[in-house]
Amino acid sequence: GEGLRGKRVLELGAGTGALGIAVAARWENIEVVITDLEDVLPLLNTNLELNRASVSGAAQICVMEHRWGDEVSALGRTPDVLLACETLYWGGWDLLQDDTREALLKSFLSLSNANTKILVGFTIRDAKRELGFIRSCFEYFHCRLSQMMKRGLDEVDNGDEVLLVLTRIDGHLETRASGN
Repeated sequence: GEGLRGKRVLELGAGTGALGIAVAARWENIEVVITDLEDVLPLLNTNLELNRASVSGAAQICVMEHRWGDEVSALGRTPDVLLACETLYWGGWDLLQDDTREALLKSFLSLSNANTKILVGFTIRDAKRELGFIRSCFEYFHCRLSQMMKRGLDEVDNGDEVLLVLTRIDGHLETRASGN
């Protein structure tokens, strides 16, 4: 099917780049931008080069640095689809490390408009923390939880798999620095 054909897809916190590379391999005529922190970029670039032959001929894919919450104009035009997979996980092993939820939400807001679909996939590891993030999204986004979550928000357990689909609520459209 058409799926993401002709769309611009941006992945936040790509890690190994597997998701973004798979998207570029699946659909032709697609632009995929995979992002992560500067120290992860060598791994992303290596994995992209190792898998370049699997990327559809008409697909464009690139690796870019993005720290959540920072300026987004360098990332180009607003994506049609914004992906975030396992970006809510925080091991808590470094208590001095910043909590990333607010910065991630800021990037969601800066990188989206009313036409952008945001897909956030994750496994519940800390229900209170992750449900807090979902609830903070209610102010800015229409939120739909996937079928993977069989119970209501107040009944989730660690280990539950969640696919959260977000679209901007009219009236919460922030202006991007690039003018989109």
